Amino acid sequence: MGDTWWDSRWPFRLRLQVGAAGYDRENRPAEVELDLLRLLPGVRSAATLRVVEVDDQEIVLDEAVPFQFDAQPGAGGKGTLVFLLKGFTAGDAVR
Repeated sequence: MGDTWWDSRWPFRLRLQVGAAGYDRENRPAEVELDLLRLLPGVRSAATLRVVEVDDQEIVLDEAVPFQFDAQPGAGGKGTLVFLLKGFTAGDAVR
């Protein structure tokens, strides 16, 4: 991944993929448990996060995906990233 996707000026990037778990969905949230300190060493605050959707060809589909990070109190960077999968997602799709 490195400098090949989205914006190489952002030094900390993490690719996430989520599926629809066998159910067609439309405009539904996805949740991913994260340990920011382990996955993105150097990130000091969840306030600096940004969620960007790209396709398999590295084309930006949405550079401002609505999201929130629900930190676990006292867990040192662990929490739940909740973001919106805009539009239709087929039950067998991965985004």
